Amino acid sequence: FRAWLADAAEDNIGKLGEIEYEMACADCDNGSSSDGLSYCVNPYGSQDKSLCQSLQHEIHGNVNRCSCPAGFSGPQCQIRPIEGTTSLHLDHSTGTCSTCHEDNHWRVWNMDGVAVTCIDKGTLLFEDSNGTFSRQFGLHLNASHFSVFVSSSQEPLDTLCLAKEGTAEVYSVRRDKTDVAVSVAIHIDDRRDFFGEAVGPMEIGCIASSGIDHETCTSETNLAKVYFASDMKSSLKNAWLLLDLKVTISERFHESQKSESVSKETLPLSASQEEKDKPQPNEASTAPSLNNTSLTSDESSSIQPTDAIPTTSQEKEHSVQDHSIFFDHGLSNTASAASHEYTFAVIPKSTAIEFFRPVKNGCEERAETLSRVSVRGSVVVKCLFVGPAEADAQDQSKIAMDLINSGSVDGISMSVIDEAVAAEVIDRAVAANIPIITFDSDAPSSKRAAYVGTDNEGLGEELAILILSRFATEGNYAIVSAPSPNLVIRETAVRNILDQNNWNEVSGSPILVSDGQGQGVVGMMRDLMTRQPNIDAMILTFGSPLLVGDGQWESFAQQYPELITLSADSMPGQIDQLNRGYVNGLVGQQPAEMGSKSMDTLLALSRGVAVEEFIMTSMVVIGRVNEGTPYTQWSSAPTGTMGSAKCLLLMTLASLAFLSVLL
Repeated sequence: FRAWLADAAEDNIGKLGEIEYEMACADCDNGSSSDGLSYCVNPYGSQDKSLCQSLQHEIHGNVNRCSCPAGFSGPQCQIRPIEGTTSLHLDHSTGTCSTCHEDNHWRVWNMDGVAVTCIDKGTLLFEDSNGTFSRQFGLHLNASHFSVFVSSSQEPLDTLCLAKEGTAEVYSVRRDKTDVAVSVAIHIDDRRDFFGEAVGPMEIGCIASSGIDHETCTSETNLAKVYFASDMKSSLKNAWLLLDLKVTISERFHESQKSESVSKETLPLSASQEEKDKPQPNEASTAPSLNNTSLTSDESSSIQPTDAIPTTSQEKEHSVQDHSIFFDHGLSNTASAASHEYTFAVIPKSTAIEFFRPVKNGCEERAETLSRVSVRGSVVVKCLFVGPAEADAQDQSKIAMDLINSGSVDGISMSVIDEAVAAEVIDRAVAANIPIITFDSDAPSSKRAAYVGTDNEGLGEELAILILSRFATEGNYAIVSAPSPNLVIRETAVRNILDQNNWNEVSGSPILVSDGQGQGVVGMMRDLMTRQPNIDAMILTFGSPLLVGDGQWESFAQQYPELITLSADSMPGQIDQLNRGYVNGLVGQQPAEMGSKSMDTLLALSRGVAVEEFIMTSMVVIGRVNEGTPYTQWSSAPTGTMGSAKCLLLMTLASLAFLSVLL
């Protein structure tokens, strides 16, 4: 807590001054008589008063602050160097994977990058014509990097995370510049000369999964029984170690970089010492590289550092102290070493529709993440977000056809406006051997490989259930929609439920908007209300009408304060409308997830990995709690406050299933 006060005349009290005051409640509890209100956390997650140290403040004198162990940070030392989950997926050629810790993931809790720099994530046994061989996973954290090693034999922890003969470093990211999100799978298989590769999570080739109990997973002997056949041979064909981690920026690294006075222990290595500590050619001559070839003695002696290798003296020392050696594996730089570069096009109905902006963000962010899957340059993924200015099926088709004919893309994901027009595009892409999928709006009768997006029937059902469960059990309704395939499905689902539950669709419904952007729709709604004043509810299968300019939606809501209005989507502008009482409920989609999963799916298809036909994204239902309160009392509600009293109801589709049963 901080406050700025003026110490001048009495009438200045409360104005901003130049002196910074740190309030006493910032003090930590060290067990003294003047205990602070906060407490320090040790690496084991427990309160530790010994970490609360006294220091001299230039204004307040003696204060108590947490002195964090190396690698930990935050006011209470609660930010760990690495946290998250890992799970193991085993494929023994049955199509169903055995999974370890899918619900109770292995933790990386005890790895701090200082005292504990390497942890063992298990040993697996494979079989080939020459007999049984093993592969062992090791996770490594030091001051500048996080890495994953795969070893050919069961190694003790002090040598597992070393680049040496029979061990490969298959994944590595720097942690000296920013926090890093690690979402990657490490793939190994039954090839004796293959030491693994980093792939996207979507490339885990499991059609279905079957969980293994915790006790079996934590015993390598018991785990082997899962995939050993009756003839005592391993049936294991593939294995993936899935990582979902956050690696924080290394404070220790920055402290060493910024330090002006270096102690004897941290002095830069002399040239002779550096040469002495370099691995000799025969130490790494047979270490497998990322392209699964072995380095000869001549190749290893010519290895040059890359961006992934410590270059300063201090960084080199950290590598030596932490027993971590980073090899370039013969690649001179990331760009030239990229063995695969993919450009995937994401084509929305219109680039002007606000719903598709998060799709673009999700697509681009996921492409960047997938490109970091291997810092050695094994894959580069680019997102090309391009589409028509207006929702026109022919314009969308021309853009897609041009991309296919030019050969400039490796895959396409498109939101279908017209199924017949889209089918021609899909046929052309399939003929050109370009993977093509749909998102948001599907063409299920076409040859598209998969659909990524919302369960549109489920979304329509949720809109209907929201009315029945939250607002009224009978009445007259109208639907606002557009002729796009996904909206037609939602419209039909709404109608199927309401018509069976004492609701009547009025004449003149549905109101169909041709451009899908909501222009002119408010006027059409007013016209229908004039002709059918007994309408109790308006249900919108898409969210654009709430976002048209000039306050059109707000004016309509003010004119019909008793009308129940529900809409698909939960864009920020719609959340604002909900908070201010201009709409009664929303069923939100996750457009960013559609963009992200489109990248994962297209990358998997481009690599020949089978994917599920329907890849669903999540939904959220948001309803006004005190719906009887006039909206005018909510006009000053903060924008986008989904956790406020105005928007309390947050439910997934699964949590609403019981309502469907009751209805």
